[in-house]
Amino acid sequence: MTPFTDTEVATLLAPLKRAGKVALAVSGGMDSMALLALVEWAKTVWDDGPEIMVLTVNHGLRTEADQETRFVAEAADGLGFSCRILTADQKLTGSNIQASAREMRYRLMCDACHEIGAEILVTAHHLEDQAETFLLRLARGSGVDGLGAMASETRIWGINLVRPFLGISKAQLRECLGSESEWIEDPSNDDTAYDRVKIRNLAPQLEELGLNPARLAETALRMRDAADVLEQVADNLAARAVKIDPAGHCMIGRKEFCEALPDTRLRLLSRCLTAIGGKVYRPRMARLRDLMETIVSGVEVSRTLSGCRINTKGEKIDIWRETGRQGLSELVLSPGDTKIWDGRFRVSFDMKQDHNVIVRALGGDGWRMARGADETGALPRGIGPQARTMVSFWRDEKLLAVPHLEGFPILSGVTAEFVGGKQIDPDFGSKPVN
Repeated sequence: MTPFTDTEVATLLAPLKRAGKVALAVSGGMDSMALLALVEWAKTVWDDGPEIMVLTVNHGLRTEADQETRFVAEAADGLGFSCRILTADQKLTGSNIQASAREMRYRLMCDACHEIGAEILVTAHHLEDQAETFLLRLARGSGVDGLGAMASETRIWGINLVRPFLGISKAQLRECLGSESEWIEDPSNDDTAYDRVKIRNLAPQLEELGLNPARLAETALRMRDAADVLEQVADNLAARAVKIDPAGHCMIGRKEFCEALPDTRLRLLSRCLTAIGGKVYRPRMARLRDLMETIVSGVEVSRTLSGCRINTKGEKIDIWRETGRQGLSELVLSPGDTKIWDGRFRVSFDMKQDHNVIVRALGGDGWRMARGADETGALPRGIGPQARTMVSFWRDEKLLAVPHLEGFPILSGVTAEFVGGKQIDPDFGSKPVN
């Protein structure tokens, strides 16, 4: 006995059908195994449907990880789906390993989506996940956006992230799996060192007060609806006040910015910092509000936040990527690769080439190479520090291409697309560059 009919399954997963290729994020846990089962079911109902690729990530944090990713690959194969096992490319350290692991997981999966041409990445977050997220955000004093919890559809690093099960309970997903079904139990789900587990353990007491998952998720949905209205106002401000450079920096008109309501200013500023800094998550509200109030006060600003350098001069608010103390990361592209570099650019390398290229920030030395100059000091007069963080392609120490530098030859077969443009202004790319 399943909780759904054919029609309900097809409707639940309808956002997937419109895509040519879809990636499923599968950890091997019960909910993601239910995602596999329901997608297989939907494909039998649809006349046709997208090509399915399963993605599973080995974070390198547990000795069982190799076995667990093989389990997922075998389960996908049994359903006729291809599977890619993605391996951690950096060691996870720090005080919040879960957050670091989550960011790396999404980055690896988005890289894979770009490489295979998948338009949509699907996760199995469900009703209880949504309720827990709402309570976590409430405990942190979040506003409308935070209390909106998880959106059913959002965009991350140029990929559409879809969560079709936010209104479906964990029990319903369990019913979709047969009695002989297997899945992986993650021990961290019972570790009370994590706030999410503490909240989960309080569920019985909260339910006695009427705060059941369905009620909490409904409140989150109402907050999300309110946030969507406010985001439309920010869209309008972005269209009027922001000039976005495909090289990955932007300028906000200070007059238009200061005339907007405080909430709209915060939203636009947050969008710009997240996109230009190549971040997944928005900056902390306290620091964001402090920056916004300083800009509005008329004081000249020169500071960093969320991986960005923010400068104001006259009627302009300039935002560009900062180099940081450690510099920006490098990325190796093999022929045929498409990946995300620095969270900002979708970079690709044509398969006709017979060697790798390195993607890195241009830097001062790269700028001088591009212009054929011999100086070893600062960037030439009139060139802003944003030139240091422009995307560039290298082979060994030879500069091959700077796609967004006017007058510099473009190497055949390499491309770099700024994926944060639509995050700032949804119309980016559909109108002439300012």
